[in-house]
Amino acid sequence: MVTEIADEKIKKEAMVFIKNRKLAVISTVSLDGKPESAMVLYFIDDDNNLFFITRNDTRKAANIAQNKNVSLVISTELGPSTMQMSGEAERIEEAGKQNEFLANLTKDTILQALYYGPFLSLMGVNFSLYKIKITWARWLTLDLKGLREVYYQII
Repeated sequence: MVTEIADEKIKKEAMVFIKNRKLAVISTVSLDGKPESAMVLYFIDDDNNLFFITRNDTRKAANIAQNKNVSLVISTELGPSTMQMSGEAERIEEAGKQNEFLANLTKDTILQALYYGPFLSLMGVNFSLYKIKITWARWLTLDLKGLREVYYQII
């Protein structure tokens, strides 16, 4: 395994990778200290803030309320490439932000090709919006010329 500090070109490629996907696995710590993971729909901005929604009655919502530290993985089978990230999650309580987030997701061309049933039409019903400030990120890609795995430290 090789770990390299990413230059600006690699960081831009990593952001394109993240922005071209909409599903991530988030891991939280349960109330009794056990790891728990779940899939979330997300949006990431240019300031390394990742946003996702979850129902208020989920395990991840309860877990984040007691321990804000989370980790995430975004991956693709083709390539393969994997982005591993961690940070602190905070619940966003600003009025209207949940509906704005869902409206942006429903306009997304990637999501238009996928089917999520009634999930995206449940605007404002028992959901909370969370923001994760990404404080650490590492991108795994394959160097096909050198036939080796390369981890790039993005943040």
